[in-house]
Amino acid sequence: MGNINTYIARYQAAFGYIPSNVNNAVFGRLFNIPVYKPQTVNGGEVEEIQLYEVAEVNFANVVFENLKTKKQYSFGITSPGDTNIYMAPPLMVSFSRDKNVVRTAVDRSETEVIEHFGLKPFTINIQGILIDQETRQHPRELLKAVNEMFGAWGTYKVTGDIFLDLEVYEIFFESNFNVSFVEGYADTVKFSVQAISTFPLELKKKL
Repeated sequence: MGNINTYIARYQAAFGYIPSNVNNAVFGRLFNIPVYKPQTVNGGEVEEIQLYEVAEVNFANVVFENLKTKKQYSFGITSPGDTNIYMAPPLMVSFSRDKNVVRTAVDRSETEVIEHFGLKPFTINIQGILIDQETRQHPRELLKAVNEMFGAWGTYKVTGDIFLDLEVYEIFFESNFNVSFVEGYADTVKFSVQAISTFPLELKKKL
């Protein structure tokens, strides 16, 4: 799907901060692209060019499969030997999680005793871009697909290292589905959505 420089320009236009932090993002590890890192020399700042070696790209690829309809929605970059066709480039994903904690105050003391706790589901913030690679027009069909993904009933099985490393196997698209145009690119739309992790039924049965 497309050229990496095309992706970076569109991510920059959509989110504003990708190239400046590209060494901390997916793309710096996917391709031999210049990464500029400020360095202080003789009291002044200069820019040093660093090149990352081409690495395994599959860790950034994610597939969501609706457990009711079995329809799949794939995001990623095709690497050698990869037979998947991805509808959009890699997602930008962040995870947050809290605990359910039961505290008991110790009488006449400022101390609290932690009786027990449990983990709450992950809150997952997902951002991405949709690009019409064929006609360079408004990505109508891709936008319809993402809208369908959010609106469909049921939970989604997740295949992708970024999720599985945190033991997230199933999610539910919960809220904050947002869509907006990317200034300067008629063929690109950005979207974001919030999901929560859920517990697969087969794991519940094993407990």
